[in-house]
Amino acid sequence: MQINNSHNQRGITFLEALVTIAIVGFGFAGLLALSAANIRAAESSTNTFVASNLATEGVEIVRRIRDTNWLQDAPDWLEGITPGTYSVAYASNNLGIEYDSFLRVDPTTGAYQYSTGSPSLFKRGIVISVVDPTQIKVEVSVSWSERGKQRSIAVEDRLYNWK
Repeated sequence: MQINNSHNQRGITFLEALVTIAIVGFGFAGLLALSAANIRAAESSTNTFVASNLATEGVEIVRRIRDTNWLQDAPDWLEGITPGTYSVAYASNNLGIEYDSFLRVDPTTGAYQYSTGSPSLFKRGIVISVVDPTQIKVEVSVSWSERGKQRSIAVEDRLYNWK
């Protein structure tokens, strides 16, 4: 037995069109949400990467000051390195006292410093303490604000008078 439909069904109904548009719309909304999440994750990863390198650089700067003292036969291996909280730029040979100021990005070199360039998100503090006459502790923390939340990374190292 065959059922004979008297209506010719060409095209789609209004309801079918709405359902199709809704499905496609939800698909695009999902893609946009995923893209936005990926952009946020990439930004966060970039900031964390820069901050960890700035923290490591802080330790290396203090190490360079100590090594320069050795190379110049300074009377004290800690010359220019006293306990306290400091900030220091990558090209500096001494510790600054501008703690709590934002690092700036040099537009020509991309280097982070305190003197010129546009302000960055990052603040770097270096805390130096003497453990004993042959050892100092260098603690470097880098902080920044990301999407309304304070973030920070800390690196600690011990430097010795092993020469």
